[in-house]
Formats: sequence, structure tokens, C-alpha cells
Amino acid sequence: MNQLKILKISNIDNDKLVNFYNKIFVKIKSFKLDYLWKYQTDVNNGSVVMLKNDEIVGHIGCYPAKIKLAGKIFEIIWWFDLFVKKEYRKLGIAKALIKYSMKNDSLQAAIVNEKSLGLFKKMGWSQNFSYERIIYFLPFKNFLHKTLLEDKFKSIPLNLDNIKALSKNVDEAQKNEEDCLIRDINWFKWRFLEYPLKDKIIFLNSKNKYILGIKKKWFKMKIFKVLFSNFEFNQQSIDMVNDWAKKNNFIFVSLLSSNKISQSKLLRKKINLISFSTRDQIEKDFFDRVKNIQFSDSDIGF
Repeated sequence: MNQLKILKISNIDNDKLVNFYNKIFVKIKSFKLDYLWKYQTDVNNGSVVMLKNDEIVGHIGCYPAKIKLAGKIFEIIWWFDLFVKKEYRKLGIAKALIKYSMKNDSLQAAIVNEKSLGLFKKMGWSQNFSYERIIYFLPFKNFLHKTLLEDKFKSIPLNLDNIKALSKNVDEAQKNEEDCLIRDINWFKWRFLEYPLKDKIIFLNSKNKYILGIKKKWFKMKIFKVLFSNFEFNQQSIDMVNDWAKKNNFIFVSLLSSNKISQSKLLRKKINLISFSTRDQIEKDFFDRVKNIQFSDSDIGF
């Protein structure tokens, strides 16, 4: 029988899932360690797979978060890792998985690649053009304005006490915001303290400024990727993080920004942020009013 059916990943045998992930995410060696952390299974119409004759042929993952719009709190679902096995493509499986995700009443959001963008837009998702990925190349860049930075970032331990201090700072700021993505202590604990590869997370602090980033490599060159900051980047704070990164032998610094930062860069590229909601005003408010989206809000950071 050539029967297709969609099931939550929580209803799939663990060994079958791991075998599937190992085949499709070959380059991500940690995937079998972090998928249970990454894919939240307690969401209506949550992370699912497409089965054909008991074989996993497609997949889409998600996790839930909270968002404040015009002072009211809503649920937002972030979708990611849409994948269909090569031999089963062009059969409408990706479309069926996206359609399934759209049944959820919550605001939907994703950061997608160029291949997926067209399909999502055909199915009614809207695109936001405000955000861009910025990458600084440090070795040959005398980026520091010799204002001799009075404030400098220092590394602090990634532990519960420091996460609580950051969360308290963010909570206070969120109280005064009418429109923002909500990140509470449970979000910070899950996103960073429970991350299976948390030894790669770097926690920086300078007075009331905090940064959570991750160290990565590209052809043996070290990259510092800013996952979360509790402040909006400006020239001084960029100089501060670049100063720390260069002193710690990083070659690149990468961050997500909705600011029009004027400093010259190695790379500046728009990201494909998209959203969908059955309630048009919520989707409009999300695009028009929320300005604090960061790498840590989707899977793009991890």
C-alpha cells in the first residue's frame, strides 16, 4: 500500500527517528543528541513526520514560545527543519507538511532557505524584510575606534545563577514593552542550560549587558555567533564584542540585526523571516511592531 500519513514524532519509535535523522542530517554529528531537546512534542500539530508504508519520508519540527503584541500575550510556534527524502520529492509531501502546520491557531513563524521560501509564500505565508545576518571579519579589520573602550565584555560561567540574573534583567525590560518576544526563565533554562552541547555556549557580561553566543568553526577558523543579547547593538557594543572576540582568537563574529549598522562588513545578507496566522492583524503586528527577534528564537542559531 502506498499510504501516506502524518504522525507526531512522539508516536514514532526512537531508533527509527534517530536512523532517519542520521541519514538526512549527516553533517550535524550532534543531531541524535539534541533532537529530543530541539523538537518540542507537546504542541498541537507539533513536530511531525510523514510516513509512507511505515518509512519516514518527510519531517517538520517546531517549538512553542510566547509573544506580546499591543500588550497582549499570544503563543507563537517556530517551525524549522522541513525535509523530504530526495526520492520522494515533487510528490506534494513538503506542501502537505506545511499545510498540516498551518492548522495550528497560533501565530506561525520560521526562518527558511531560498528553496523553501517560494513554497511557503505560495501557501499564504508573508515575508519580513527587516532582518539581516551580519558577519564581521576580524584579523585585517581595525574596527576599534580608539575611544579605548571603557566597557569590555568578560566571560562568565554558564550556570543557573547567571541565567537567573539575565532573566531578571530581561523580565524588567519586557514589562515596559508593548510588543516583544517573551523570554522567561524557563525559556533561558531550556534554550541554553539544557542544550546538549552547552559546552560550546559562551556567556559574556559587561555591567548590565549580556550576550549568549556559540563557538563554531568554518574551515578551522573560529566563529563567534551571537545567539542572544539583552540590548540592541550599536557601534560601541559592536566594538566591544569584536574586541573580546579578537582577543580570544575568533576570526568571525556573526549576529542578527534589524538595525541599519553602517560599519563595513565582510557579509551582510537578508534572512527569510516568514509568518502565517489566520488572524491577519496579529501577523501584521508581528511584522510591524516586534523588533527583537534573534538567532536563538529559531533553530538558525543552533
